[in-house]
Amino acid sequence: MTLDGAPECVLEPDPHRLVSRVHCTAEHADGGWTIADNASDNGTVLRRGGELTRVVGTTALRHGDAVLIIGDITPDGEPRY
Repeated sequence: MTLDGAPECVLEPDPHRLVSRVHCTAEHADGGWTIADNASDNGTVLRRGGELTRVVGTTALRHGDAVLIIGDITPDGEPRY
């Protein structure tokens, strides 16, 4: 977020309705970042050290973590982040 509270990341329209406007929340506090999934249908995934883990509740982020949100689904039903 910018200093005025505006989001720095804006998503394009999602015709598949995979991501909502309140899908997840990233917050900075006490010198670190956290990510929280807001009960989204498709979930928020954290890639840490090559492993994928679904975010449950609020999770502290570490250097090198990647927050993944489904952006598409292949014809075979596999998620694309």
